[in-house]
Amino acid sequence: MSDLRQRLKLIVFLFMMSLLQPMAAQDLDARSPKPMPLGREQKKADNKKAKQAAELDKAIRKGRKQHEKLQSKQTKKMMKKSRKKSKRWNDNRREFFLKRWFSPRHRKADAGFLPEYYAFYGRARRVETLFDPFYV
Repeated sequence: MSDLRQRLKLIVFLFMMSLLQPMAAQDLDARSPKPMPLGREQKKADNKKAKQAAELDKAIRKGRKQHEKLQSKQTKKMMKKSRKKSKRWNDNRREFFLKRWFSPRHRKADAGFLPEYYAFYGRARRVETLFDPFYV
């Protein structure tokens, strides 16, 4: 009985495999163009395109470098800071936690100051009003 079951399973398995074979043959579409082997001219054209792309990339990098050379030291610093910040945004990374915790937007004005003064980045700054005797 067991031998008969094994033979029956083998026959069913072979039958199923024979049904799958025509499906595999249909994967190749007779109408699709066959990839032609690249000729010498095509290889030359591809190499030329690659060289042009590399030259363009090099020219862009050189232009950026020249542009940065023309800037003042402060501007270069600002550009570097901006570049880092944009990279951080594009990588979906948050600011360093200490920087976030102690940024000015989280600080509160000290209540110990007079009304015409307020805390700004940890320094007292004078608010100019019309009632200020020193307002000019």
